[in-house]
Amino acid sequence: MDAKYFAEIKAREQAATPGPWIAESYYPEHIPEPVPRFRRVKNDDTDIVNDLSFSFQRPDAAFIAHARADIPALLAEVERLTQARNYLQQLYDKLNERDKSRSKQIATLKKALEAACDSKFRYMPNPDYFIQQVQEQEADHA
Repeated sequence: MDAKYFAEIKAREQAATPGPWIAESYYPEHIPEPVPRFRRVKNDDTDIVNDLSFSFQRPDAAFIAHARADIPALLAEVERLTQARNYLQQLYDKLNERDKSRSKQIATLKKALEAACDSKFRYMPNPDYFIQQVQEQEADHA
């Protein structure tokens, strides 16, 4: 969703009468069919504050008229952002697991280095020897 369209939706929302609203059918005497009418309610009960009929409140009518296009666009944007967030969360989790694995490897290598420095060998064995020794010790303690 581009910023201009989002700003237009926000402007319509800001100009409309605050909600919550209820929709009802109104039966004027001179019209044979019911006419939709919207009313704002107070504290989510049936205490009607004012009538939001199209002819009286132009900003409310604009808000209602655009709702059929605005709401699907907003829902699509929410879905897009949710998918992006989920993707980023998966990446974060993978990186976090990699960091944990690397931290464990680094700790093992530090212990192997300490063991190599403390060793009393006349010759230096293969460096993997110390790594294997530390890994075996860690496995025994796990």
